[in-house]
Amino acid sequence: MKIRFACTLYKGIGINKTYHNLMLKNNPSIQEMIYILEHIKNHSGAAGLKIDPEPDVGISELNVCSYPSANQYLLTLAEYLDDGDLIVRTKSDTPYNPNLVMFNGDGEMYPSSAIIDDFDFVIKVFSVFLETGDVPYDLMDI
Repeated sequence: MKIRFACTLYKGIGINKTYHNLMLKNNPSIQEMIYILEHIKNHSGAAGLKIDPEPDVGISELNVCSYPSANQYLLTLAEYLDDGDLIVRTKSDTPYNPNLVMFNGDGEMYPSSAIIDDFDFVIKVFSVFLETGDVPYDLMDI
């Protein structure tokens, strides 16, 4: 099993958006991953860990998008269930709120539980996933 890490910074919006790929690597070290993740703490960007090949059952990928001017991060974990359904897990200690909120002014709506302001939590979850290929439900839940 490979875990693929990718991180991209971006500037602008719409058709004027430009991208700068920082890393695309299989099985990076935790130190490499954290060093690159720190870039999206203060810049707009996205990073993810993805299991390759994608499993039929279990966790598939972990993603974070940053909106640093608001100190917000959209953190999601995709997991396939035994019946083939795909669920998206978010930070587990976030109070349930059925409302959708806009993230990064892009017009798309997201569950409020997926948007966090704790970048240390992002680092923790990415580190656990890279080390184990799993994220416990006490960190991220449905």
